[in-house]
Amino acid sequence: MADGHVTVNGRSATLESLRQSLKTLSRQKGVVWYYREAANTEGPQVVREVVQAIIDAHLPVRLSSRPDYSDAIGPDGKPVKQ
Repeated sequence: MADGHVTVNGRSATLESLRQSLKTLSRQKGVVWYYREAANTEGPQVVREVVQAIIDAHLPVRLSSRPDYSDAIGPDGKPVKQ
């Protein structure tokens, strides 16, 4: 979130618990669904740490512009038809 609050599956998370969740998701060959408030800004430091944790876990990412993940954003920054 814009204030640096991180959630995993709708629950508050620390960076360490996020990393553990990503490890589990990686073993399950899952996908990260990623949403960030104020995505057009640099955001707090935790944003970079979250993205690095996703990279470290070698997980694919689905970007969404909505907090309910009801859309997906393509590589060109435009919504993707689902």
